[in-house]
Amino acid sequence: MPSLPEQSLEDLLVTFDALVGISDAAVRPAAAGLLRRAAEASANTARRERLSRAADAVAAGEPCARTADGLTAIQAAAAQTATAEEWKEIEANLPLPPETPSPFEEEEEEDEEDRRFMD
Repeated sequence: MPSLPEQSLEDLLVTFDALVGISDAAVRPAAAGLLRRAAEASANTARRERLSRAADAVAAGEPCARTADGLTAIQAAAAQTATAEEWKEIEANLPLPPETPSPFEEEEEEDEEDRRFMD
């Protein structure tokens, strides 16, 4: 973690938060400990403080990071989810793919040409 750019660290913390969020509450102390050890190993003061705050949040059962849009991992997942009805509407408005000629139609034309020469 020490060499990650700041935004990458935040993105990693959002992912970490999502994984902790779907895990059993009993893993929170170990997850917080992992972040605390990463904080202790960081030579960068700002990063050490950020990881310590994230560890405190994980231990407290709170989100430890937010996306660039300000959403928690759970909120971001919900924002990217569609119900079956919503998906039907989305699908109905998608453009149709362009038609591609059948490779078999082309073969039939070649076969007719070949037959002319073979007769």
